[in-house]
Amino acid sequence: MAPGTYHHTSAEHTHRYCSEFDFRYNTREMKSPDRFVRTLGRVEGRLTYKALIADGSPVQRIRRAAEEAEELKDCTPF
Repeated sequence: MAPGTYHHTSAEHTHRYCSEFDFRYNTREMKSPDRFVRTLGRVEGRLTYKALIADGSPVQRIRRAAEEAEELKDCTPF
């Protein structure tokens, strides 16, 4: 990881950091342009920060994120 990639991390978004590292590891043998095209091909809709933090307290959001991560646990790797 390049120095300065993350200046702050939080438990609330830990599953997202882990997903990023999973993706990087699973695509480590791909060239950057191929990885970029693959990523764009899987984009669905738009996630705004407002939607990301909506609906509840930080604790509720963390619980929801943990539930989402649990659902993704059984997904097939790239």
